[in-house]
Amino acid sequence: MRKHSTLSLALAVLLASGGAHSATIYDKQGTQLDAFGYVQATFTNRHGARLLDNDGAAHSDNTLLSEVRMGFAGRSEFADNWAAVAMADMDFSPAGNGTVKSRYCFAGIDGGSYGTLTFGRGDGAFYTVAGVTDIFHKLDTRANEYYSFGDQTSGQIMYSLSTLGWDLRISVQTAMDNLNDTFSVDEALQVALATRTASGFGIAYGYSLINLTYEGEQLSREDGAHQMFSHFLPALRYQYPDYDYSALVSARPRHRHDLGIALTYGTFGDGLYAALLFSSSKYQNYHHHLYSYEAVVSYAWDCGVTLSAGYAQQRFGKRLRTVSDLHFSLSYAPVPQMVIYAEAQLDLSSEPEKFYGDDWIAKYQLGEDKYVLGVQYSF
Repeated sequence: MRKHSTLSLALAVLLASGGAHSATIYDKQGTQLDAFGYVQATFTNRHGARLLDNDGAAHSDNTLLSEVRMGFAGRSEFADNWAAVAMADMDFSPAGNGTVKSRYCFAGIDGGSYGTLTFGRGDGAFYTVAGVTDIFHKLDTRANEYYSFGDQTSGQIMYSLSTLGWDLRISVQTAMDNLNDTFSVDEALQVALATRTASGFGIAYGYSLINLTYEGEQLSREDGAHQMFSHFLPALRYQYPDYDYSALVSARPRHRHDLGIALTYGTFGDGLYAALLFSSSKYQNYHHHLYSYEAVVSYAWDCGVTLSAGYAQQRFGKRLRTVSDLHFSLSYAPVPQMVIYAEAQLDLSSEPEKFYGDDWIAKYQLGEDKYVLGVQYSF
């Protein structure tokens, strides 16, 4: 889902909120507190409903989903160019079990020219690259392996610095289990570097190293395999069709390397915006890399109409196309606070069942066409 910055707090990338607006509810003696959020209703086909409402009941037909997002961001100056900062951002879904999902939750120090250091839940540094194609309201692709852990992750130390026309992001993921209901991580490091020219062109580079852990898993029987190993089983069987279960256990990945580069032009929501993204991910004991190729183009008119389109593909090696999505989006903002949007995500003959398990395919509705029509009011 597209993200907007709470620019009033001067933390453009780190303080990415869900609404286009924020309201200052307290500003006194060097302390500022902003509130932001939205109310949203989305009509979707059954595949979109299963993607957007994983915690609710299984939908067998078209349905209407509603969501509330609420967030707060604070800043307190305590010395020249130094301030304490914090942010919390949550989604509330009345559907299904009425779940609450924390998106961002961190606190830290903004040191001005020395950079910003925060601790908690947020985007990894690799999002600097992976996020350039993140422009759709609801139907963003999951072609990039960055999103295998979910949109944001907890237990992170995040540092950002903007100087001499470059933006540096570094994030360290501490030990965390059950990321995106699947992965257990021992530690991870992500680094990204980006710059933008005066003419509007931008380039970003990213690298990450992730160490996985299977500590405490029961792997003696296939029906008792841990969720993470179960996630890797289809891919391992695709590569090692002659291996028995015990041999596949020994081949389970313990680390992953990611590399990415992104090219952009313009600013999303202000006239023409275009982005190209290439990334590769290599799990230990995988014969090939996972490659993702993504391209988006968008144009926003002054009358409030925005038209966007994109294509995303993930490949394993040269032959297996695990994700292949074509995207379209049309939105209209009659007033700045409200946007009405229609989006479609069309599958182009992908083969996710050869690489991913049934649970993962159902979670992201891989290989299915999805449609949404929604309205959002931001505050």
